[in-house]
Amino acid sequence: MPISLENSGKYCSPLFDTLLLMGITVDSTVNQSGKVRYSASLVTSRCVDHSLTSNLIRGNRYRVIVFSLSNTDIEGMSGPVVNIKLKAEKDATEGDYTLKMERVVLATADEKEYYPADSESTVTVSTDTGINGITVDPSSVKVYDLQGRKVNKPAQGVYIVNGKKVVIK
Repeated sequence: MPISLENSGKYCSPLFDTLLLMGITVDSTVNQSGKVRYSASLVTSRCVDHSLTSNLIRGNRYRVIVFSLSNTDIEGMSGPVVNIKLKAEKDATEGDYTLKMERVVLATADEKEYYPADSESTVTVSTDTGINGITVDPSSVKVYDLQGRKVNKPAQGVYIVNGKKVVIK
């Protein structure tokens, strides 16, 4: 599952949680010391001097943190930054599953943090091939100014994002 960052600014460190539904997990292996390694990787064309750490927390919440010790910005303004290998459990029923991405934080090299709205993606599970495809529903993010007008590309200011007040600095 590619995780894309469509950004208008420079960010060096994204963090996010993906809520996994019953029957969908992140592919993993166990090393010789018994530590679980989850299958997530950086897209190196965008994350040139970055590291990734991830873990399954509280059962179904998969947390991913991308960081650069040298505060190097992520390259480009559009496209995937992380790939997560999902797996359908044997008992997963065929059909569409909605995954939520929550608690997204985008950090800049000058220590500012931005909190975009939660978003959703749909994965399709097939009994023949496992997880078939992923589609992101861009309509799940709704941004309005304080006068109630829909905003497509918010700049600096205060907005209502998916029903929550958000300040963009």
